[in-house]
Amino acid sequence: MNPRKIYLLDTGFSALSLSFSENKGKFLENAVAIHLFRMRKEMFYYRKGGECDFVVKDIRGVQTAIQDAMNDFSIENGLILTYDHEDKEEAGGKSISISPVYKWMLGVE
Repeated sequence: MNPRKIYLLDTGFSALSLSFSENKGKFLENAVAIHLFRMRKEMFYYRKGGECDFVVKDIRGVQTAIQDAMNDFSIENGLILTYDHEDKEEAGGKSISISPVYKWMLGVE
């Protein structure tokens, strides 16, 4: 069983951290978690060999994997969220969208 991940709904608490190094990856992951939570999405993370930050599901099953795990859940469309990179990859009949997180949050694709 994978340990639970904890996300801060108020990102101001991150300023209380003893670490002075800037960790953009954790901040981005936390922002995505907050957005999914606000959209009332059921989500979990998945680790099998690598780690998938967010697997989003609804009553029909797994909708999408954000960052990885498309093959494990037989998903045809995947998503990688970044700060500013945008691209699309096709491989083995599967499509991976690489999108800036702000566009994903605004629904602009």
